[in-house]
Amino acid sequence: MIAKTIYYVYLIEKWVSFRFIAEQHVRELRKKYNVITVDEKAFPTIVLTATVSADPLFFLHPFFYPFEVYKKKVFDKIRIRARIIAVDVSDSDRISEYAVNALNYAEAVIVPSNFSKNALISSGVEKPIYVVPHGCTKEFFTLPESQPKKFAQLYKYKVEHSKKLIQCWLLHSSYRKGEDLLYAIFNELVSERDDVALVV
Repeated sequence: MIAKTIYYVYLIEKWVSFRFIAEQHVRELRKKYNVITVDEKAFPTIVLTATVSADPLFFLHPFFYPFEVYKKKVFDKIRIRARIIAVDVSDSDRISEYAVNALNYAEAVIVPSNFSKNALISSGVEKPIYVVPHGCTKEFFTLPESQPKKFAQLYKYKVEHSKKLIQCWLLHSSYRKGEDLLYAIFNELVSERDDVALVV
């Protein structure tokens, strides 16, 4: 049974992708539930005080990083008192045994793709796993196909030159995110094919 109030914990102050995806999830959840947003830094204080409801439900997005930071301070103290829904992603085909054990603190897991779900299952996660595409509303899947308005110039280029566009969003931390690898791999790709273009 879902709680009357959901506390959605994410990085409210930081300009990162998790924040914008979390905000879309909050907008969707608010259509049916009372949702209180909590900055990740305030999570330890809120979860361990009496300011939350008697049966609190927390969506923790992302899950793994805060878990590592707050394991001793928070998670080891709340196993009975609070329920947690883990929202995260698996970028590889398996997660570590440590990460599998971390998910034992969660009631369920939300991931953005079947790839992530299969990675968790093959790694041994036994919690319920739900796929919710990042930042997409139900309407996204039912809209008729149309020409893009914001990226009309890219669409025109794609059609006129018969190109497959490879898209990369690079908002911050370019070296840490592998920008150098992206360009190396793309340069190798275009030496083999002439029907691709990189959009950064």
